[in-house]
Amino acid sequence: MEIYLIRHAHALEREDWQGEDIARPLSKEGIERAKKAFKRFAKIFKHPEVIISSQAVRAVETAKILQKYIDKEIIFNQEINPGSDTSGYLNIIESIKDKNIIAIVGHEPTISSFVSEYTSDNKLDLVFKKGSICHLSDRTLLNFIQQKCLL
Repeated sequence: MEIYLIRHAHALEREDWQGEDIARPLSKEGIERAKKAFKRFAKIFKHPEVIISSQAVRAVETAKILQKYIDKEIIFNQEINPGSDTSGYLNIIESIKDKNIIAIVGHEPTISSFVSEYTSDNKLDLVFKKGSICHLSDRTLLNFIQQKCLL
């Protein structure tokens, strides 16, 4: 299985947002940068068969932007909401073994912790910047793309 792990795009800053953190949306810059990045991503990489997203608004909006370029179903999963642990990512992968390529839109610090556990028995030290994409195949890290590289 190939997996694209995607950190949500740039969101409004917490101090600028009045509501619950799970409802915090993408910023205008985040939306524009995500559009540019996913347009390029769709031209370069194999398309996932499904997109799985956290239920947080910023992840949902990121997943919907990706969906515009690859036209695949989005499944929303609370197991990867902000504050979750890495088991949610593994549960998702285990539950959709019938897919060859998937995309998961999630959050830091859990997403980088999951990649480290999944690929190197916690020996890999990664920090996902907003909008970053990590491409895995059979527990091997193939590509780690910071969003600015795709613009």
